[in-house]
Amino acid sequence: MYACYSTKGVGTTAPDPSEFHVLEDGVVVPLGKPKEQPDLKTSLLYNEYIVYNVDQIRMRYIVQVNFNFKR
Repeated sequence: MYACYSTKGVGTTAPDPSEFHVLEDGVVVPLGKPKEQPDLKTSLLYNEYIVYNVDQIRMRYIVQVNFNFKR
């Protein structure tokens, strides 16, 4: 038995909330270029969702991301 069903890890880089899109059913879809979150002190680079029992979720979206680490 788990103490909670899921955990959201908040990273130092995330989409700009001003660019989020809300679907008709109320689901918020984060959009936009990644933006540094300077006020956060965390070891995570990006947001992540951790689900402890995959039988409790229904995958609705598949997202493909290409990282370009050249700066």
